[in-house]
Amino acid sequence: MKDMRELVQVILLFGLVCLASAQEFPVRPYVDPSQLDVPWPKHSHLKIPWRAYLETRSGYEFLQGIGVNYNVPLKHELAIKLLAEAGFKTFRIEIGWSNVNWDETALANEGRWKEILSLCKRYGIRPTILLNAHHGVPCPHRFFERRLVADAPKGSRKVRLDNVSKIVPRHSGLCNLTDYMPEGWVHTFVQTESLTRLLNPKSRQERKPAGVERFYHYMTEHGVAPPECGVNDEQGSWLLKAKTVLRAFCFWFNKGIDVMHYYCAYGEQPTDMGLLPTNLKDLPDDAKFERVATLPMRALRNLFRIFSDGKPLKQIRQLSVDVVALGKQTPIYTVAGKTLWHRDVFAFLPFQCHERKFVIAVYTMSYDATKPFSEERYRLTITGFGGMPRQVHLYDPLRDKVVPVKLLMRARDKLAVEVPVMDYPRLLVVAL
Repeated sequence: MKDMRELVQVILLFGLVCLASAQEFPVRPYVDPSQLDVPWPKHSHLKIPWRAYLETRSGYEFLQGIGVNYNVPLKHELAIKLLAEAGFKTFRIEIGWSNVNWDETALANEGRWKEILSLCKRYGIRPTILLNAHHGVPCPHRFFERRLVADAPKGSRKVRLDNVSKIVPRHSGLCNLTDYMPEGWVHTFVQTESLTRLLNPKSRQERKPAGVERFYHYMTEHGVAPPECGVNDEQGSWLLKAKTVLRAFCFWFNKGIDVMHYYCAYGEQPTDMGLLPTNLKDLPDDAKFERVATLPMRALRNLFRIFSDGKPLKQIRQLSVDVVALGKQTPIYTVAGKTLWHRDVFAFLPFQCHERKFVIAVYTMSYDATKPFSEERYRLTITGFGGMPRQVHLYDPLRDKVVPVKLLMRARDKLAVEVPVMDYPRLLVVAL
């Protein structure tokens, strides 16, 4: 009878081991250079080009690169103060031909530019001045009105006007017939194929002007338009923008971008692309961040605070990782009989803040951040710290809370943890 009980226990234990193994899905190799093997101009729905390399980047430089496209029309001091408190360190400020007078002798609204630049200096903002000649206003211009003296149906190549004075052949044209197309911005989530060809460490080191020790990579517009993603309500719009802010800065700064200007600072409606409160013009000049900041601004400030002790480093220690997805797996889609899974787009994005601190952003790069997402679990075995990991915690900057993490093993230079992840970055903070 005893032998039978032991046999049952062995069979039961074997069954549990098999069940546990069946719920483990190694993502190996996590770093796979072949993911970039898509010869131009081909494309792939299954290749994950950003997984072709893994690089630990500077946490100090992370802070310096947080930027926004400054498009605020009024209340500049309040706007700039709130943006600085959120963590922005640089503004993209566009001075186009529409801001130059007809004689090209002065800037229009020169006082406005002086005020903005003075406030940038006061609040520690580094301006990136874009001298823009885009297709909407490509040169100095002036406007005047004329009336048609005869109908001009759609498609007409000639018009008859009541007055042709000041009209210069081949230089004058019609406007306000339609809106001109904006320059465009890189949408969030996964459109990274062409950029990662240029941003991987090998390309960044080789493709730079002669005599330049380091070539800096800027992304001057990156944002999300909620209605284009099917989101038309206020709460959903702020949530989508908050996720996008966290995903965009963590991902692109880890994959090779040095400075990114989020588009944009201000919008009149929550469904617009802006981050500042939409009632900015009605706020008191001394409005406090804690009372008026939007969800994406709060999320960014929480992110900024985790990196706030970053220091310049002469050398950054490079981490390595082994990734195992746990539990029930979620497919994204199937192409040509092959399935792309959530585990295939798990992002492990390490930064070193100083000699004794690493911050690792982890999340599942879902293809649709508007859909509900269930927490997923991963086992991470991380090496390369250069010392004993003594403190480990997982911080959620969107919810501003510490999330329980399961510590599996800790040794010199090595750490194994089980972490719950979402479709936006949580930060695994490791102190030595």
